[in-house]
Amino acid sequence: YFMKYLILTLSIGMLSIQAFSQTFSVELSGQYGTAIFGHHEPQNQVYRYSFALDRSAIWEKEVGVFALGDGYQFNLTLNAKLADNFYFRLKNSYFATTNDNSSVVKYAYAAGDRIDTYNANGNAYLFAPMLMFQSEQETAIQPYIAIGMVGGILNYVQEESSTFLEDILLSTREFTTPFAFGFQGQIGASYGINDNLSIRVGLDCRVINFHPTSAVVTKHTFNGEDKLSELTTYQRESNYGDQFIYYDIDDDDHWVRKVDDDEPRSAAIFPVPLSNLSLEIGVQYSF
Repeated sequence: YFMKYLILTLSIGMLSIQAFSQTFSVELSGQYGTAIFGHHEPQNQVYRYSFALDRSAIWEKEVGVFALGDGYQFNLTLNAKLADNFYFRLKNSYFATTNDNSSVVKYAYAAGDRIDTYNANGNAYLFAPMLMFQSEQETAIQPYIAIGMVGGILNYVQEESSTFLEDILLSTREFTTPFAFGFQGQIGASYGINDNLSIRVGLDCRVINFHPTSAVVTKHTFNGEDKLSELTTYQRESNYGDQFIYYDIDDDDHWVRKVDDDEPRSAAIFPVPLSNLSLEIGVQYSF
C-alpha cells in the first residue's frame, strides 16, 4: 500500500507542477515529533471483568494513553510556484512511531493474579497538499507559512500478553485502518545558500485520527507453543463499529452473551491518533 500511494501522489504532484507552476523545487527532509493527542486503552476488548471464587468482582486497570505521534518522519516534498509569494506544496512522508504505548489490566483470582498487557506500535505513509506563502524579500532568510490537509494509511499492530501463575499467552493483533484525512500546518524559514540550493527549518503541526474497522490475530502462542490454528473465528477476528451486540435475550427474558464461534466478534470503534508537533529540517533544490 505504501508504494502504491507514494507513486500516485508523486504522479499527481508532477502533473500539477508541469501544468500550473512557474518554477518548482524538490526537498528532502527529516523531522522528529511528539504526540499531542491520545486515546485510552484498552477500548477494543470485549471482556472487562473476571470473578474471584467468592463471586466478588475485583478489577484493576492502569489506563494507557495510546498516541502514535512520537516518532521520526522522512519526507520528499514537491514545491510549485503558482504566483508571487504563493506556492503549492505536496509533502510525501513515511512515519515510524517511537512511542512506548502500553496498558495493563489485572484480574484478581483466588489462585493468583492474571496480568494482561497491551503494547501498540505502528507506521504510516502520509501525504499533505498545502498552500504556502513565502516572503521573497532580498535577504538570505525567507520566512514562510503553509496550511492544508493531510491524508494517509496506517499500519497498526498490538502485541498482547497474558500471564497467570506460570502460564504465558502471547498474541499479535494486526488492524485494518481505512484511509484517513486531517489537517496540517507549518511555519518556518528558508535560508538560501545559492540560487538553487537552500536549507529549510520549520515547526510542523499535524492533527489526524485513524479508526480501525477490523483486526485479526496473526500470532498466538501458549507457553511457547503455536496455538493460532486452535482459535475460533470469534477469537481470531474482530469488527469495530458504532453499533454492535454483546447480549441477546433468551426465552426466559434473561440476558445472555452473544457468541458465535464462526463469526468475528463485535466491539466499539476507537481512534488511533497520529497527531503531533515536530521540528523539520530539510534541503531544497530549485530548478
